[in-house]
Amino acid sequence: LLAHAAVELPGSLPRSEALLLGIGGLGFSYNLYPGPWGVHLALGFTRPAGSGAFQRDICRRLGIPVEIEETGNAVLAGRALREQVEAGRPVLLWGSKAALPYLGLREDLAPVTEHLWVVTGFIEERERFEIADLAPGPLELSEDELAAARSALFTAKHRRMTVKEGGTERGDS
Repeated sequence: LLAHAAVELPGSLPRSEALLLGIGGLGFSYNLYPGPWGVHLALGFTRPAGSGAFQRDICRRLGIPVEIEETGNAVLAGRALREQVEAGRPVLLWGSKAALPYLGLREDLAPVTEHLWVVTGFIEERERFEIADLAPGPLELSEDELAAARSALFTAKHRRMTVKEGGTERGDS
């Protein structure tokens, strides 16, 4: 998303997750979730990650105007995602880490394992979306796999963030 928005960082700072966490206001939380599987320990941000405020604040501080949308309708969400990607815009998605097929996590953790990844393209001949996640290279998911991961959370179902075209948005707080 930073590259798409043509964000220039001072000096030779690399675009990294650590840099974004610092820009967004780093903080952590410690949560225990009891369930049929036992107690699940979840470490996370002290800011409400589910609202999108943390990601919006990072973009605002970097001068990137963004739009965050959410729908409970998987068909509408899939259509909107495809339109954005076909227009050449990468899309940040919220979904369940445990529902992603390539991570091998237990499915019963799906509602409480919020994760974000970026859809960077669509491969017509294979009918699969190309995504950037914590991997050395691009990964691919079908529309059904994406829909399952995006709908598995208790909240933030089918949420997406895209960079608005043109303009800047700057703020320090």
